[in-house]
Amino acid sequence: MEIKSSLFSDAFGLHVKNNDLLIGVGNQAFLYTKGSRIELPQRTRNKKVHGFVHSSSDDLVLLYSENEFYIFLYHSEEGQFQLVYEGETKDWINAATFLENEEKTRFVLHMAHSTVLYLQWISNSSSLQDSVDLDSEKKYSQRGDCIVLELACCTDYSMLYYTCLHGSTYDQLVIMSGNAFGELLIWRPQFAIARDDDGNEVSGSKTYPLLLRLQAHNGVILSIAYNAAKQLLITTSDDRSVKFWRVANTETKDYVDWKTPNSVSPMFSCFGHTARVMCSIVMEYGNDIYVASGGEDSYMCIWNSSGELLLKRRQQFGAPIWQLAYNPTTSTIYSGGSTGNVLTYNVKALLEGKTNNQLTQLCPLDSFIETKNEFIGNVQFLSHTTIIGLSNRNRLFFINLFTDSLESQNWQLLDNFPSYKCTVLETKNEIIATCGYQRVTLHRFSVKSQQLEQLFDGPRLKGTIRSFHFLATDLYLVSDDLGNCELLKGNDLHVEAEISLVHCREPWITAALLVSPKILLLSNRNGLIMLFIRNTGHNQEFTLISQLKHIHGNMGSTFLNLVTLTSKEACILSGGHEPLLKYLRLNLNDYKLTISLRKCVPLAWIEASLSDDIVLGFNDNHFVAWSQEQDVLIQLQCGGGHRCWDYHLLDKELHIIFVKQKQVFFHHYRLCDKESSQGISIPRNRWHTRSCNSLRLLGQIVSTDSAHFLASAGDDNVIKITKYFDGNAIQCAEVHTHISSVRHLTIYPLKSKNYLASWLIFSVGGRAQLCINQIDRTQSNDCRITELSSHTLRNPTVADNGVVEARLMAIDVSRDASSGYFMLYIANADGKITIHRWQIEKPSTLEFLHQIDLHRCPLQLRWLPDPSLLLIATTNGEIYVYDNEFRTKMLQFQLHETGVNTLDAYVDRDNIHILSGGDDENVKHTTINLYSMDINQKAFAALHNAQVNALALYCHSKPDGEKTDLFGFTCSMDKQIYRINLQTSEYFRVGYTCIDDIKGILIDENQLAYLYGSGLQVLPLS
Repeated sequence: MEIKSSLFSDAFGLHVKNNDLLIGVGNQAFLYTKGSRIELPQRTRNKKVHGFVHSSSDDLVLLYSENEFYIFLYHSEEGQFQLVYEGETKDWINAATFLENEEKTRFVLHMAHSTVLYLQWISNSSSLQDSVDLDSEKKYSQRGDCIVLELACCTDYSMLYYTCLHGSTYDQLVIMSGNAFGELLIWRPQFAIARDDDGNEVSGSKTYPLLLRLQAHNGVILSIAYNAAKQLLITTSDDRSVKFWRVANTETKDYVDWKTPNSVSPMFSCFGHTARVMCSIVMEYGNDIYVASGGEDSYMCIWNSSGELLLKRRQQFGAPIWQLAYNPTTSTIYSGGSTGNVLTYNVKALLEGKTNNQLTQLCPLDSFIETKNEFIGNVQFLSHTTIIGLSNRNRLFFINLFTDSLESQNWQLLDNFPSYKCTVLETKNEIIATCGYQRVTLHRFSVKSQQLEQLFDGPRLKGTIRSFHFLATDLYLVSDDLGNCELLKGNDLHVEAEISLVHCREPWITAALLVSPKILLLSNRNGLIMLFIRNTGHNQEFTLISQLKHIHGNMGSTFLNLVTLTSKEACILSGGHEPLLKYLRLNLNDYKLTISLRKCVPLAWIEASLSDDIVLGFNDNHFVAWSQEQDVLIQLQCGGGHRCWDYHLLDKELHIIFVKQKQVFFHHYRLCDKESSQGISIPRNRWHTRSCNSLRLLGQIVSTDSAHFLASAGDDNVIKITKYFDGNAIQCAEVHTHISSVRHLTIYPLKSKNYLASWLIFSVGGRAQLCINQIDRTQSNDCRITELSSHTLRNPTVADNGVVEARLMAIDVSRDASSGYFMLYIANADGKITIHRWQIEKPSTLEFLHQIDLHRCPLQLRWLPDPSLLLIATTNGEIYVYDNEFRTKMLQFQLHETGVNTLDAYVDRDNIHILSGGDDENVKHTTINLYSMDINQKAFAALHNAQVNALALYCHSKPDGEKTDLFGFTCSMDKQIYRINLQTSEYFRVGYTCIDDIKGILIDENQLAYLYGSGLQVLPLS
């Protein structure tokens, strides 16, 4: 069976070719058309794709990656690309373009130090061999050659970070670049000079003068976009600004004299990003011009020609945006991010002024009624077309949404509504509930007849009623500011049960859920989650069984939704005044209520959950609808989080209403399954949005299953559980227990009768945090996460039991077979190694046992269970060997000259094999005899020319299970992958990775390598 590889890496290359899209992800390149994906031949291309250009003949495509370029012929009938030329330059390629008004095969490459290669590809049709039919695909041989027409350079040799090329002929070519000093440099390959600035004769290549040097930014210029027809130039920088420049034409209006100081003049600077602005494009729609920018903050901003911000949207789920492309035919913007995802956004409605962010202001009360200074203070949806409003003078109004001109639609007064000071307004299924001091009123409003019928009006409770909740049909819950709470039933609101709440400062209920007829879950304003069970027998009052404190801070839950209910347990979703959704698990046998899982969302305040995918809430002064699948859907400027708002969802039509500055605003939004991009379907991966620091193989569920499960953690503070199968990575679960970056994790398998497989995940990272989670694979093949505990390690030597200031660097775990206790070995960045005891039956208890101080930051820590030894490697290149209780230091010796970045160990009978790599660019194989403690070392200094950050040991097994040779696989910052036979010391290169900032490598039983860092690459090494 063919083993497929996978790659999640930076999507730098993005280019619209007619209505198709060329995408470069890592060193891979694809053409996405309507309904198909075509891969460009890779051959020896190992470096990341940085860009594409195509000729007007539409069959020639140029791809460039770092200092290499490739020319392809596209055979549209067969749907294949033919590689016809590959070349290499001596400098980084910044930009490329075909010269369309010359021969279609002429193109220009611009390098990072202001050098230009003027080239022409010559087709050699005679070298084309007859195509052969192989696996129903036509294979073409390489043909053609490139000739250099001119090598040109500029008198300025600054290191350039971005270049924009403009011109259809070589004589008309304009080269606009930006350097690290924020300077905009412009030159043209015209009027070559004979001597340079020092008076030396120029020979060989032609040198051209710099025409314009302009101080444009206070930081590195990261992108340049130019529209000659509109005389507009755009620059972006790491100073977080987007700058508009006016390009002044001469009187002929078809020529720019770039030498004149006022040829490029500043218009204005725009600030909408909170991080470096990495890319920009100029878009034309009709007769208007627009600019789109993308930043490291994951936001895409769209500006009009006046510099007004039309849209700011989080586009890449928190990952940096590297590149933007625009299809004018479909009005679609494509964004490429650091995770390799290319996401789409259609801007047609925005550019036509029909944006989904438009608000409709409803007619104010004082414009048509005699009473002045009266306004709507509270609003609720009664149905999808009817809104109920309560004024500051406690009068009830309604308005219908049938008409198109909502601005002129007047509120209608409901005359028979009793007048008293109302503190609560709630609606559901044509029922209107209002409450005040010791008073509850219930009405039924017929949307069809628009008549108001009073069902109940009378006293309830003893204080001012602060909340009213619809639990079920004819079943309600009310609570007041004195801590009184009653369960009411029927239209006469007779008291079904009185509920005794916890005495506190603000005791009223903020969220309520009737899990079953005898189980009631409540959240109060003081931050408590309370579980009540109804008594059986004659007295059917509710009794408080358990409670959780401050799961959303001090303000309680804003909603409680029942997710699943079985005979054994219930799963409840809770949200509150924090950027976290929390899943509660209720055991229906012993009524134990626990927090099983939490999920981070990009909202400061969560108010409602529409589905498993969409939540509503607030960010600063914006109302936000966020989707796990599509990121931010709606972002409305509403004045901040407040109680006077409501929503209604019907057939994917979302209606939102809120009060802002005594005015009522309405908004409607059509929820789509997925953002349309005119038939181009680009699958999205869910890998880490920041660097992955640790990866572990959970293994296979059953031996016949070829799928592997991965546990990974990184700088995005998230632990991910991923199923890898047949080249596809499917995310199964996420864990959001860490509040800072996760440095390291380890796993421990558990025996389970109820699940296919179970593991414990121990993870450590910033803020001295240790998290322990359990993952279970259910019989239905789902992934179930349970948060067992989170601990902040404290220094036992400090009198006040102070928190450890340093980051936790590594962790390993052993288990005592007799007692079942887990021994946790944790390395702190301040040089201390601690042992803690933990048991799964009491997850919240972590017992400190012992500590040693190495006075050096430990980088690697490895527990060897068979000899019961602990290996520790530090930043000064030393390795320590301790017994399991830190009572005896068995060994200490110099392993590397500098820090040990990576280490793996294998016990073979009487010997410990240690393979290590460090900052000294060296790989060492160390053998320690367990009896004599003799040390043998073998160095492999010639393998890599950069620091070694990743390696793994692999012991090949015969079919009968007998172990044979021991191999080591290594990778460094030079991205070369080597295989070493540790018995014979033979080594050879087996591959290349395009993953930046490599952090580690894992090898499974099929010699499939998982390389991780700033991305993930899975490669077969056998």
